[in-house]
Amino acid sequence: MTDPVATVEKIVKIGLKIKDAVDTVRHNEEECREIRKRVLRFSAILSQLQQTGMMNDSPATSGALEDLEESIQQALELVTACQERSTIRRLVTAGDLSKQLRRVKDDILNKDGGVIDSTDDAKGVLKGGNIVAIKRSYRTDYSTWTQSNYNRLLVVVSKLQHKNIVKFIGYCYQVLSTSEVQLFKRKKGQPREREFIWVEEFAATGSLEVIIHECQLNWSSLFRIIQGIAQGLLYLHEQRVVHMDVKPLNILLDSDRNPKITDFELSVVLSDNEITHHPLMGTMGYAAPEHIAEGIVSTKNDVYAFGITLLETVSSMCKSKQPRGLVHGRDWEAWKAELMKEEFNPALFEASDLKQIRRCMRIGLLCARLNRTCRPNMAEVLEMLNGNQKLLNDPKEPASPHRLLSQLWL
Repeated sequence: MTDPVATVEKIVKIGLKIKDAVDTVRHNEEECREIRKRVLRFSAILSQLQQTGMMNDSPATSGALEDLEESIQQALELVTACQERSTIRRLVTAGDLSKQLRRVKDDILNKDGGVIDSTDDAKGVLKGGNIVAIKRSYRTDYSTWTQSNYNRLLVVVSKLQHKNIVKFIGYCYQVLSTSEVQLFKRKKGQPREREFIWVEEFAATGSLEVIIHECQLNWSSLFRIIQGIAQGLLYLHEQRVVHMDVKPLNILLDSDRNPKITDFELSVVLSDNEITHHPLMGTMGYAAPEHIAEGIVSTKNDVYAFGITLLETVSSMCKSKQPRGLVHGRDWEAWKAELMKEEFNPALFEASDLKQIRRCMRIGLLCARLNRTCRPNMAEVLEMLNGNQKLLNDPKEPASPHRLLSQLWL
């Protein structure tokens, strides 16, 4: 039986090669970027599970990892082919390269082994003509999704009313038939017993993810987005809701670029206690260290994720493109020093903005501290964003991430 630890290390190394190769592809850029995103996310999750001792070494796991490694190796070969001015002959004879890329991407998705949930999003139109977003997911593990807890979440989320929270419209689920379960088992590698559907308002401009990684906004626009996210999170925490998956992809922008927090499927409603425990969930790179290590859930989980999101947003203004999750990738002080001296694109800000930009970087570092008790709450974050200097203590806590995981663009 193959050692799962060694296989995971191979997968991560191949992922890093794909990351570098995609930067210089000449053909099929969109397909290559999608493959990179999926491979690196999956690699990061596997590395974190391995690091925290949450990955078992059963024959089934070893076999699934070997299959995944094979698919990712094929993805690397195809992405490398897209770097060539003319497509490699042996790949041409095997069929259209673009189709092969899509095929290998689907193959990677099919071998997720249950680590990543399958989701499908779409648009719908209500009878009145309003366009809505329809989010669909399939799940098998209900140990953490009991009906009573989920109903409580739905009641709370349905009552949320804030300009920076996506409006919740409705929800339903259905138990899949035996034939449908078997279909998912063939397509996804494991059965999916229930289909969950969330319906919410549609945000036309896309996500902050697109802003950060595909285009650049001026500082005044970015700062307004940052403030909106902070205001939305403060409102959630006042309602005792912990989002648990704050990240640029879950920050949607309306036609006026007003940010709206979305995707509450993983959210937790706190009871009388300010802290609870929950099995690992969320997105690696944004999940708070105490949640990964001990399953701790508190509003400080969202503060941590906000800090990473804030640093990514500021980094989008750099002349040299900064990798995602960079705060995980280097020594804390070294990262801070490098970002602080980084040259920003002068076309994106006024000279008078520089002080505010650097203040936001300091706030991001404070929020992303590894020790949750050292992080500010969202009310304090808003005060700092609005210019309160007394709360801006210098972040001194060092980071100690897994060395291999630290290189990934999460």
